[in-house]
Amino acid sequence: MSREGRAFVTRVAIGVGVTAGIAAAVWAAGYRYNETASLPVGIWRIHTAANLQAGTIVNFCPPPNAILMEGRRRDYLADGPCPGGLESMFKPIVALSGDRVALTAQGVTVNGALVPNSAPAPHDGLGRALPVPADQTVPAGFVWLVSSYSADSFDSRYFGPVAVAAIIGTADPIFVKEAP
Repeated sequence: MSREGRAFVTRVAIGVGVTAGIAAAVWAAGYRYNETASLPVGIWRIHTAANLQAGTIVNFCPPPNAILMEGRRRDYLADGPCPGGLESMFKPIVALSGDRVALTAQGVTVNGALVPNSAPAPHDGLGRALPVPADQTVPAGFVWLVSSYSADSFDSRYFGPVAVAAIIGTADPIFVKEAP
């Protein structure tokens, strides 16, 4: 290889290394990019999960159960660093341990109050049936996560409660594009 060729390869390798280092630093600082329609697309900052309450947006690792793994096969989720090779997800908490959750044609109700824009869809965009969990009291150590931002969100309407232990942290928007 010529001297110019080696210099070019060296510059490319340094550029790749610097880019990877910056990406690792951004990740370590808690910044994540949300590209799904469940919440505004853009950059979010993850903080230590503390004082979880209804309305708090969290970033969590979905459990690699049969429903979520089928969601991955159907491309509702991408590959990621969570158990089962799933991507982490962003969703708002709508119900906490002890809350009563029911699913009706109008949407999810929590202790009798309707969550806006939360009606479960019987089928996905390709006509495949979607599971709908049974009405339940949220068990200790679990939360229900439902995005009223998007009626098409893949969330607890289909896969049920999520363990608090699966929550990576709370999420705050930093630079996001709001819906038109």
